[in-house]
Amino acid sequence: MKQLWSKRMVIGLPLLETSNKIYDKCLISKHSRNSSSNHTTYKASEVLNVVYSDVYGPFDTPSLVRNRYFVSFGNGLGRKLCIYLIKVKSDVYKTFKDFKALMEK
Repeated sequence: MKQLWSKRMVIGLPLLETSNKIYDKCLISKHSRNSSSNHTTYKASEVLNVVYSDVYGPFDTPSLVRNRYFVSFGNGLGRKLCIYLIKVKSDVYKTFKDFKALMEK
């Protein structure tokens, strides 16, 4: 960023001084967790036994076709993760049915 700023390629942003200090919270968040006895891991034996899902949004700036959310579906086998762009949250169920049909092929 300093290089872009010095060549006047960045307009309207002040040059901020940065620190190379490493913060404890940053280090802790990068550490891997040890497995815990209170966390059970269920491994799916069939494709749609377990489905993981999450909805993200709404985004301030919609996509070119006015999608403001995206939903992700992953099967319990860990082999597929599908992401769908959707306009409204109420489209999640229809999108899940599309995902289910895709997985059943």
